[in-house]
This record gives sequence, structure tokens and C-alpha cells, in this order.
Amino acid sequence: MAADVSSKWRTIAIWALRVVLGLAFLAVGTTKLTGTGQTVEYFAAIGWGPWFRYLTGLLDIAGANALSIRGRRENSALSRFAGSNAVIMGSSLEFQGQ
Repeated sequence: MAADVSSKWRTIAIWALRVVLGLAFLAVGTTKLTGTGQTVEYFAAIGWGPWFRYLTGLLDIAGANALSIRGRRENSALSRFAGSNAVIMGSSLEFQGQ
């Protein structure tokens, strides 16, 4: 019986984490797509223009969506990882050239 209770709480915690992460990815993606906050200035500073901001915003929203689809959670983590690493690599390459 104790194993059933801990399994139930573990499942609830995992789903709560997925919801929180999904909402965070959705918020970040929406911010990038609408150009609010300092996203426009940030992507202009790294020199990749608005197309890269739109691409990473779409990857964020796709990652948020994939977190809710059973069997697609691994892909959402990979797309989020790829999007964030592309921004980091792009900004480090741009600032190394200066």
C-alpha cells in the first residue's frame, strides 16, 4: 500500500512539473514571437535578425505542446535543448568576432 501511495504522489509531481514547464515554454515562446520584453534587442545584438527569434519562439511553443502529448516528451526536451543551445552558440560566436 505504501508503494501505491508514493507512486501516486510521484505521478502527480511529474504532471505538475510538466504543466509548469509547459507554461514556461509557452510564455517564453509567445514573448519571442510577439517581440515583447527585450527579445528584439537581444536577437539584434547577436546579429541573427528576427528570423532566428521566430524560429526559437516556434521551437519553444512546439516544446510546450509536445510536453502534453504522451510519447512526445523526449522530443520536446530535445527541441527545447536545441533551441536554447542555438541561441547560446550564436551569441558566443557573434561576440567572439568583436
